[in-house]
Amino acid sequence: MLFDFFASELGMYVLAIAFAVGVSIMLSVESTARVGAIVISVAFALMAMTQMTQAPGVVPLFVVAVGIGGVVADVRRYSDSPLLRGEPYGRKLLLTLVHRRQIREAAVREAAASQSTQASAESEPDRDR
Repeated sequence: MLFDFFASELGMYVLAIAFAVGVSIMLSVESTARVGAIVISVAFALMAMTQMTQAPGVVPLFVVAVGIGGVVADVRRYSDSPLLRGEPYGRKLLLTLVHRRQIREAAVREAAASQSTQASAESEPDRDR
């Protein structure tokens, strides 16, 4: 019964979304997982083109779901960026989709500045004593 469901058109779309969510999670966890995510994506696309001929929209659905998952992961990763502070979640998604590079650079700059501030504060002797 489960095999029949996944062999149907709806089942193939469900599998495509499941694969896409898995790839999005892999892309958000580690940079070394990117190679694995690319291999899975290529394998899925080849399998879909050869085996899933009754569901022609599977590959575009997979690509869109991976893209959305990547944007959601970036919003979570860079939510402390000064460009996203105080914005509602929907606007954060839109800003990250359009200005991903600028948001990432601002978050990296702020993280580096806070680390250098912490390092300089720790290296200074306590002047009150």
